[in-house]
Amino acid sequence: MSQSVTYYPDHALVYLDYSGDIELMSLSARVAEWMITLAVPLGYTVVMDLRAFKSVDRPVNGLEEFLALQEKLHQHYAPADRMLILAPSPESYVFARILEQMSEGKVPTVFSVLRDEADVLGALGVQAGSLDSHLAGLGHGVTLR
Repeated sequence: MSQSVTYYPDHALVYLDYSGDIELMSLSARVAEWMITLAVPLGYTVVMDLRAFKSVDRPVNGLEEFLALQEKLHQHYAPADRMLILAPSPESYVFARILEQMSEGKVPTVFSVLRDEADVLGALGVQAGSLDSHLAGLGHGVTLR
């Protein structure tokens, strides 16, 4: 799994880019790492980009563990107001919908699973030709790899 996290503090945006096969223990550790390292304040939005997603290990048990960790982290670190998940393929869409459904009532973040870049841009309230061009226009963020 390849993953990077970029925080754009001037825009209250965290961009998560995941590609390949997602291992949920690694995903959980990385999310905890960026929440602690970046100390993002309340009121931010997360965009999770699954355009290059291929598969996930342990989709149900792993997600339960991931959400349990999120609940604990949210006791000390600000949760995202919302998470926009770009999930264009059938596999990424199913994974994202399972995450969305399992998170209801467990974490305060509002999840939106979107299949098209234009829908993500619309949810962000911006007009751009693509998500990549929008992110490029935000300038340099703080990136963890």
